[in-house]
Amino acid sequence: MPLEVRIKVVIIVILFLALLLCIGILSILIHPSLLIVFAALLITGIYLIYVYYPKFDPFGYTIYKLREQEKSIALTFDDGPDPITTPEILDILKTHSIRATFFCVGERAEKYKEIVNRIRDEGHIIGNHGYSHIKLHNKSPSLISAEIEKSERILSPLTEIDGHKFFRSPHGFKSIRLVRELKKRNYILVGWTRGIWDTDGSDAETLLRRAAGYLQDGVVYLLHDGRDIVGSGTNTVEFLRKFITLIHNKGYKITTFPEIRPKD
Repeated sequence: MPLEVRIKVVIIVILFLALLLCIGILSILIHPSLLIVFAALLITGIYLIYVYYPKFDPFGYTIYKLREQEKSIALTFDDGPDPITTPEILDILKTHSIRATFFCVGERAEKYKEIVNRIRDEGHIIGNHGYSHIKLHNKSPSLISAEIEKSERILSPLTEIDGHKFFRSPHGFKSIRLVRELKKRNYILVGWTRGIWDTDGSDAETLLRRAAGYLQDGVVYLLHDGRDIVGSGTNTVEFLRKFITLIHNKGYKITTFPEIRPKD
């Protein structure tokens, strides 16, 4: 996470905790009924963390790290396929005999079906990323259902492995309503351990430092192959070349499902 984003998050957390502390003190000193406000704010805060933070899921439904962790990591790519960036990424992965996971946007998969077929033909996993990449955490069940099913009609049966299907919510935002709709369709919700923010225009060396700083057993990395998200896509492609070399030099292997899948 870039420094400026971290600073904003820290400020928001500090302000929220300060507000909770003030209400808690006032409820003790002035009126116990303020405890209701305190409890409501606390519950709201916890739920907002659940919605916006991919690694926080007290319900245990979101997968965000590898099950088999020793010297293993996973690479995942969102927002494709793209006619330029995705083939370049596939070429690199093929050269190194690496399997990855691609969470495809339905309307783009519909446009570039040959790339989706290549992804699967070369042994990668394909996941559902919604049809139009709209944020789903605050949408109605009917709209959530439409986004999932419209994309599934395009990607199916490429998205199913051993009876499991995989979904990553756009931007990683989740909600109880989204999880309910996914469960109805036998989807597993997949988050990530580490995003390197290849969407902010940083050069390949900066991306490499971000990724290397979090290299540890079981990490699931979030990358992007949609050019309208990452600009030209050149920096992500160049980063990938450098990162694979780094990973191999440190003795790590790159894996994917079913290692990331929850235990049956």
